[in-house]
Amino acid sequence: MKNVRFVKPIRFVIVLSLAFVMALTISAIAFGGGSGSAADAGYGNPGAAAYTTYCAGCHGTNGKDGTVAKSNIAGENADKIIKKSRSGKGNMPAFGTDVVDDATMKALGNYVAGM
Repeated sequence: MKNVRFVKPIRFVIVLSLAFVMALTISAIAFGGGSGSAADAGYGNPGAAAYTTYCAGCHGTNGKDGTVAKSNIAGENADKIIKKSRSGKGNMPAFGTDVVDDATMKALGNYVAGM
């Protein structure tokens, strides 16, 4: 009979926990389900987040309206973007693996290729 007193509080904790998980899931869907565009950077797309952080300042948010001579990079080949980003040239700085790891760089190349 002693254990009967604890059944209701345990049910309450379980229900409260489920409600919390549901609220987090709904929030993630409503606010974090970006389309992968530069405007949605950081919401689950490492390529978009890296683009916003390292590229958008010179190449523009859409890869077309940047401030440098070769600002139109939207749709470029992913391997070409990766190679140029790693080596740099002219006004383009080099981004080594100490700045952008290989997995993120690949995601960045694919993101730019898909713009």
